[in-house]
Amino acid sequence: MADEGTVLMRKGALGDVVLLGGVTGRILGPVTVATDPRYFQVAERLAGVTQVVPWPGLGIEGRRFDLQGGLRGWRADFWAKHVRKHGVRRRLRMWGLPLAPRPTVPEVYAATLGVLSMSMRQERQER
Repeated sequence: MADEGTVLMRKGALGDVVLLGGVTGRILGPVTVATDPRYFQVAERLAGVTQVVPWPGLGIEGRRFDLQGGLRGWRADFWAKHVRKHGVRRRLRMWGLPLAPRPTVPEVYAATLGVLSMSMRQERQER
């Protein structure tokens, strides 16, 4: 079976689409970004992106990831893998408990996609 590719769903703001660039080049196979049409030109220029479609990108084959992380993403595609942004660690950090620093948005995306590479971990430790 041929690799169907990966569909990244991120409607959000321009900055959110730009941050996808931290992980799109690390994904093997074709990458489709489903986003707001206003951000097509930016998404097309991200490394590894082969196609850009209107959000939520229904009808596009491949492994689907909702990087929106809210009710909107769940409604659009219940079966996609959804990013977890509001876990227990975040709540503990908000209450002021000393924990490891908050991961960057590209690190959260990479962990969701399963492409968190050693280089990203090393860069994090060197900071």
